[in-house]
Amino acid sequence: MSRRNVGNKQRSKWQNDIKIIVESLLEGRKSESELARKLGKLEDDAKIPGDIRKRVYRNCKRLKNWGLVKRDEEGRWCWYSQVRIFGSEVEYRIALDHSKQLLGTLERLTETSPSRKSMVSNLPAYTTKHLITGYPDAYKMLRELRSKEEKIQTKKRGLNGKLLESLREKFGELIDRAAGPRKEKYIGDNVPEVVYTHLHTRYRGYPSPTLWIDPNNQICYGTLIIGRGKGILEDLKAFIETESKKEHNITTVKQIISLEEEKRAISSKLAAKIREIADMVRHGTPLEGECQTCPHIKMKK
Repeated sequence: MSRRNVGNKQRSKWQNDIKIIVESLLEGRKSESELARKLGKLEDDAKIPGDIRKRVYRNCKRLKNWGLVKRDEEGRWCWYSQVRIFGSEVEYRIALDHSKQLLGTLERLTETSPSRKSMVSNLPAYTTKHLITGYPDAYKMLRELRSKEEKIQTKKRGLNGKLLESLREKFGELIDRAAGPRKEKYIGDNVPEVVYTHLHTRYRGYPSPTLWIDPNNQICYGTLIIGRGKGILEDLKAFIETESKKEHNITTVKQIISLEEEKRAISSKLAAKIREIADMVRHGTPLEGECQTCPHIKMKK
């Protein structure tokens, strides 16, 4: 290979590296480790090879010499336009106090309680705006999380509808378990939940609850009451087993489990990012970006 071809190949390599680094920095500030993982297409827990770290350092230095990037106060690389210089100590304190007021809603994204699920779907507009304008990588994860949840719920609704249809064909009238009064003999419209749970626990490797009848002749699946009457217990058992063997139902539940695993992985990354943002605010760095409730202060760019 000629000297010119070698030079062209090397130039093409560092130009491609710079393209990846630039695209990453457009998402927001990044540490050298984060840039190295992007450059090497590495998983979060993978060891970063030394040559990739050197490539990141060399190319970030190139961009710095060109007057395009610099390190911020935490040592992360960012565009010069992303560096904020407040007009005064008072303006800085106003921005920091405002940021701390938003931490409550932001940190609920790191919780595991049921309220977190609601927060993912209904994050206040002003907090969302800070993610959009200041932390696009975190907002992208939030959108992916919402998308996975929507797909899960769509598949659950579809499965529930098909099971209700089969249940009515088999048993006729169903009773709404959320309403009353109860008949002496009935089958609840919550039986599809049993089929779903039966398949979900099976393919997640968890023990499944059992069907049993209580002293009031109520048919239960674990603690869930799904009907009443000794004569229909065996029929319900047969229905649940039949539906649990149908290929469509099995495939749907496996798809839901796969989506849940993807959702958990995204959720874990988002929670780590939010904790990082929260720690920075607590240590004195106001939130990036802006929102409708931001104080009207001027900042030098």
